[in-house]
Amino acid sequence: MFHFLELLLAITIFCLIICYFYFSPFSILINKFTKDTFHSVYRIFVEVFSSEQKYLLIIPISSSIYFAIHLPISYDEAFTYLNFTSKGIPTSMTYYPIPGNHILHSIFTNITYHLSFLNPLIRLRLSSICANFFICIISYSFLKKYFNKNTAIFVVSIASMMFYSVYYSYMSRGYVLETLFFIIAFYSSYNIIKENNQTRQWIYFGISSILGFYAMTSFLYPFILLNIFILIFNRKNILKQTIVNITVAVIVILLYIPIIKFNGIEAIVLHKTVAPIPRGEVLQRLPSFLLNSITDITGYSWIYTIPLIAFSFIFILIKKNKENFVLFLLFMVGPVLLLILHSVIPFSRTFNYYAYVLIFVIALPWSDLLQRIKIKYLFIFLLLVQALLFYNFFPRVYRFEEFFLTSDNVIKEIAGNKKYLISVPLFDNLLEYELKTKGYKKNIAAYNNLKINADTVKKYDVIVIGKTKIFDAENNDFTVNMKPKYQTRFLNVYCK
Repeated sequence: MFHFLELLLAITIFCLIICYFYFSPFSILINKFTKDTFHSVYRIFVEVFSSEQKYLLIIPISSSIYFAIHLPISYDEAFTYLNFTSKGIPTSMTYYPIPGNHILHSIFTNITYHLSFLNPLIRLRLSSICANFFICIISYSFLKKYFNKNTAIFVVSIASMMFYSVYYSYMSRGYVLETLFFIIAFYSSYNIIKENNQTRQWIYFGISSILGFYAMTSFLYPFILLNIFILIFNRKNILKQTIVNITVAVIVILLYIPIIKFNGIEAIVLHKTVAPIPRGEVLQRLPSFLLNSITDITGYSWIYTIPLIAFSFIFILIKKNKENFVLFLLFMVGPVLLLILHSVIPFSRTFNYYAYVLIFVIALPWSDLLQRIKIKYLFIFLLLVQALLFYNFFPRVYRFEEFFLTSDNVIKEIAGNKKYLISVPLFDNLLEYELKTKGYKKNIAAYNNLKINADTVKKYDVIVIGKTKIFDAENNDFTVNMKPKYQTRFLNVYCK
């Protein structure tokens, strides 16, 4: 079966190349689509940088760059670098030990890996910084086109500074790509509905969906929601929608064939982090998951966000706007039904793109009122909100990343051509990243839950032992006489 599909993929690529070079109508079509795409991107750039929005992009983009430079690597980033980035594109396309391989993102890091004039961490994070920039400008263009300039400025200025927006704007993970392709697919959905079902917009929708799936399999959720949105307001063209969706499905399956062949289908659908659980357990855990997700996404307690969402919904009902009502139900109720149907409780970051969705839904019924506000007053208000959100990010990211932040300080001190004994979960990957990027030899013996007395260890230069319960590990330090040379709240480091 796999050999047949691989052969089919090779034949498809070969046929496309032949068509491009030998059938002029096909090549003309591709050239026209490419030119239209570049023209659209250029138009968006001009639109953004000729408006006040460019000033309100300063804090979000600067935050992304600042944190990319100053915050140390996290476990997932180190895992990506060691297992995919440093090993080349073929490995990124075929190796899937856990759903943590966000394939398209890994491929981008394979490319930026070779920008030797940048330090390794910036190379690793560069694609996320760029994706975040495009999220901001494409969102602005979309909202300005279908609502108004003030609504676009309001949503983008606030959404871009939500906790998850800032966090994944520099973090080397695929979540920012998921948000980018969701925004493009959402924009295309509106264009399909409002601009008479244009084939070009269906192509944009299809391409962004394929790339979204290749970045993260959880793109299935926004893909379903956007298809429902299109179907409700464009049902007379269901045939074209069906053809596009079948094409998307076929191409996504072909892209995942190398993963399935080398890792098995269970690596994608049956891993413990994504496998279905009893539906009764889903229903029991769902309310707390939803509330905690809102807190994680925004950076503020759900107590502040839920009333704003409820107030906007009441105003939508008062105004009796069918389109806004459908959008609200789709984005607020849709994910709940999908999780129940799928029978899973994922990580809150699965819905990281809801930083934009939540602000969009809150602003939706107030669009006309926002338009009446003088831009200078709106500008001042949004600048203050952005500053507040930027300030709020620091304590939250410290709580979120405390283990990695404090571990980085220790690793900088102990890195070298030494022999290490590690009994702290995740620490070994962080250390290995430091050793690899600094040119040191790897000589690490790592155990997740080994109880150690450093007094009795003879053949290691550095012993790192967990001393608090973290990541399901216990206190493993049974040392009596030796005093730690370095220590954090999570671990003790003994040097021979």
